Amino acid sequence: MKKLACLLITLFLSLAPISMAQADQPKDLVDWMPEYLSSDPPGTYDYLDPGNPNSPADIGSLECRLNGTNYLEFTISNGYPGYQAWVDAEVTNISGKPVECVGIELIDKPECILVAVTDRDGQSLQNKTLDKNSQQSIRVITRIRQNADQASEYRFQIKLIYQQTGGGPPDDPPDPPYDPPDPPYDPPDDPPYDPPYDPPDDPFSKKEVTVLPEPPAGALSLADALDELPLTGGNMLLFLGIGSCLGGVGALIRKIGK
Repeated sequence: MKKLACLLITLFLSLAPISMAQADQPKDLVDWMPEYLSSDPPGTYDYLDPGNPNSPADIGSLECRLNGTNYLEFTISNGYPGYQAWVDAEVTNISGKPVECVGIELIDKPECILVAVTDRDGQSLQNKTLDKNSQQSIRVITRIRQNADQASEYRFQIKLIYQQTGGGPPDDPPDPPYDPPDPPYDPPDDPPYDPPYDPPDDPFSKKEVTVLPEPPAGALSLADALDELPLTGGNMLLFLGIGSCLGGVGALIRKIGK
């Protein structure tokens, strides 16, 4: 267990300086685009100055590539005094804010090589602002001095130095958090107040029944009237007559009760 702990501590102490060194490295604000166009790649005629009496020939060449440190590396092969060529390239602002070119660094450039770094129109890049997410055209012109010793190869690197500026439009504000809209108003089914309670009529409640008046004195009752009727032998007719009378009396009593 102790051996494992010692191994972990040793590994941590070994990696800590590397992590701190990487953290101290400045972040690149611009990035070279991967396409480069040379005016004199291998297999093409060299550039001749105006008024040069020599015939065009393919002697020298100019090539460039991007190395691992985000520097553009140039190689002149079979160069000679007076040889001139150039490379067109582009850089992109990857910082998210406007940046300004504050310097151009030429690394390992031989004294016999003249270098000019401009845009495509020949204007200087110094103090030129590059908006966020935009691109800038670059032209790097190389020329070998007339008094230079001829060599088989010349190499050098170019680094563009940018810094962020406070100008330019402000960054887009972040999107607000999503707030779902309120649902449409749906009134409740019940009224907002309780109406007074009004119990329904009881269909079985008792009601006053109007009492029929007594018949006048001397009037025959139904039984006496039946006794006074002549006997015809029609028992069926008697039954129907009594039923009809009783039904009529019941209907009259019900009507009066309402």
